[in-house]
Amino acid sequence: MFLLQAFPNKKKNITQIGRSALVFAVISLLISAFFPLQYKAETQLLVLPKHTTVDPYVSLKSAERTGDTLTHIITTDSFFRSVEQKKATFSLDTAQFEEISEQKKRKRWKKLVSGKVVYGTAIIQLQTYHKNKDQAVAYGKAVSAVLAKEAQNYTGTPVNIKEISTPIVSRFPVRPNLLLNALFGALIGGLGVVVWQRRKEIVPMV
Repeated sequence: MFLLQAFPNKKKNITQIGRSALVFAVISLLISAFFPLQYKAETQLLVLPKHTTVDPYVSLKSAERTGDTLTHIITTDSFFRSVEQKKATFSLDTAQFEEISEQKKRKRWKKLVSGKVVYGTAIIQLQTYHKNKDQAVAYGKAVSAVLAKEAQNYTGTPVNIKEISTPIVSRFPVRPNLLLNALFGALIGGLGVVVWQRRKEIVPMV
C-alpha cells in the first residue's frame, strides 16, 4: 500500500525498489561471510539463596538481584581467569585468548559469554558462543561450574547455584544472523530507492 501511494501507477519504480532490495540483501550476506560463524550453547541455572525469608516474594526478588549481579560478573576478567583454570577439566580451547593484548582478550571474552535473568523465576539463562559446537558446550559447562563453586565470592552473600538444564547447542550458527542481515540490507536498499525517487519527483532534475 505504501509503495502504491508513493508511486501511483509506476510499476517500473516498484521493480527498481525490488531490485535494489535484492542487491543490498546479497551485499549484506557477502559482508556477513567475512565474519566467523558461531554456534550458541544455552544453559539454565537456578539461583537459590541459602538464607530464605518468610516472605516468598522478598526471597524471589533477592534471588533475582543476585542473578542479575552474576550475569554481569561472568563477563569480567576475574571470572575469565577462574574459567581458564578449568581448561584441562573441560578441554577448553583457549587459543583465541593467547598472545593478544589484554584489551582484546577481555573484548573476546565478553563476546563469548553472556547471561540474563528470567524475572519471576530466579533463573539465569547462560549463553556461550563458539565456532565449534563442542567448545560452545564446554564453555557453558565451565562457566556453570565456576558459578556453582564461586558465586558467593562475587555476591558476598550465601547462595547456591544449581544447573537445571545442561548446555544445549544450536543446530545452526547464530552469529552472524544471516537472515536478519539480509532483511536489514533489503530494507535499506528498498527505502533508499523510495527516498531517491520521491526526491526526484519533488525536485525534478534540471
